[in-house]
Amino acid sequence: MQKKLFTILFYVLIPFLVLSQDKDSKYKKSLVVGSSFTFIPDNESTTPGILSNKLSYHELTWATNVSVDFSKYFRMGVDLKKIFTRSLLNGKNNYYLLGLPGQFKFLHQPKFFLYATAGPYIGNYCTCGEDNPYKVKNLWYLNYGGGFNLRINEKFRANLGFTNANILTKTPGRYNFTQYLIALEYQLFMRDKE
Repeated sequence: MQKKLFTILFYVLIPFLVLSQDKDSKYKKSLVVGSSFTFIPDNESTTPGILSNKLSYHELTWATNVSVDFSKYFRMGVDLKKIFTRSLLNGKNNYYLLGLPGQFKFLHQPKFFLYATAGPYIGNYCTCGEDNPYKVKNLWYLNYGGGFNLRINEKFRANLGFTNANILTKTPGRYNFTQYLIALEYQLFMRDKE
């Protein structure tokens, strides 16, 4: 299901967004690809019988995204987060979140900008109850966050920020989860004004 949805979003939506850009705009549109990693270790265990001197849980998230800059102040695209976990309680697992985030840029300067982001996501990562996260199919989330984007050179930018995902699907014991992110973005091409 998620592969089919991602394929549709990637191969239909992104080219449509790029080709539908207004040629009369003074702003040069660009296609941006990005990747980020988040690692969260936890050696504090609340599970009885699990020793806290060992790493009881850790989580690695690899996010990849493709987006289009529609203006100096707005970007939209597709984001796929793959979450890999390992715990003494549940062993190894992997999850996904797939979404359509919009990014609103402000305090835009030549070398940096601040941003706020929000959008709907679908996935199977259930942060529910007091135990470690587990899989539940077809969960809907509202994902939002913010951060700082710094220009490295003409094509590369570094990104430092956070995201917070709230599960919208009614699931017992659900709670939101927050992740920091350290990302690198590459401006694939820039469409010049014709």
